[in-house]
Formats: sequence, structure tokens, C-alpha cells
Amino acid sequence: MKDFDGWTPLAWAAFMGHEAVIKLLLEARVDVHSVDSEGSTPLSWAVSEGNEAAMKLLQEAEQVSGQRQEYGGLLGGLGDTLGKTVGGVTNTLGDTVGGLGNTVGGVTSGLGDTVSGATEGLGNTTKGVGQGVGQGISSGSKSIGGQKQTAENPLGLNK
Repeated sequence: MKDFDGWTPLAWAAFMGHEAVIKLLLEARVDVHSVDSEGSTPLSWAVSEGNEAAMKLLQEAEQVSGQRQEYGGLLGGLGDTLGKTVGGVTNTLGDTVGGLGNTVGGVTSGLGDTVSGATEGLGNTTKGVGQGVGQGISSGSKSIGGQKQTAENPLGLNK
């Protein structure tokens, strides 16, 4: 809030040397760096009028305000940096775990296909062998060893 010359209540209190009003306004965190239409601050008005108590209060307030802005910027910057770092690590870790999941899933799927194919192939082989043995046994009721049974070779054995 400023008047027609750009003076704030703090500038008026500093100019008039009203220490209690200055304290009250500073506790409310008014802008100690406000500039009026002449380019003057509350501190410059306290100095021009020789109000030492007002000068001391305003100098301390300017230092605190400057530190607040400096640390606020520093902490805000650290927060941004930390947020970006944690976000980047989380994204990287998420991508890595996701990629690992895809790799493990692909390997497991491939292993399943291989085991399934091997089992199927083994089943076909066993089935083929069983059929071959069955055909060999049943192809000639008179043949056990692969030769025709005769009076000279009653078991059908190879000579």
C-alpha cells in the first residue's frame, strides 16, 4: 500500500521516527526495500531525519530480508536440483527394472518354448520308437529276431 508519492506506512514511520510502528510493520513482514517516487527507501528516510532507533531497526530488517532472499533462493535451487536428481534416478531405475523384467520375461518365455519344443520332440521320438518296435514285433508273428522261422531256424535268429 502506497500513497500518491509512493510512500508506504513503513516509510512514513521511519521518516517520523515511530519506533513502535516500525516494529509492528516489520513483524508483519512488509517490504523493507520498497522505493517511493523519489527513489528513497524507508531506511534512507530514517537516515535523512536522523532517527537512529529507526535506522537500527531498518538496517537489521534489511539484513534479515537479504538473508531470507539469499537462503530462499539457495534452498529453492537445492530443492529443484534434488527433485530433478531423484526424479532422474527414479526414471532410470524404473527403466532399468522394466528392461530387466522384459529380459527375464523374454528369457523365461524362450526357455518355456525350448522346454516345450524339446518335450514335444522327445514325445514324438518316443512315439516313433514305440511305433517302430511295435511294428517290428507285430510285422511277422513268426519272426522274433528279424528272420523267418523255419525248421532249421525255429526262433528266426540271424545266423
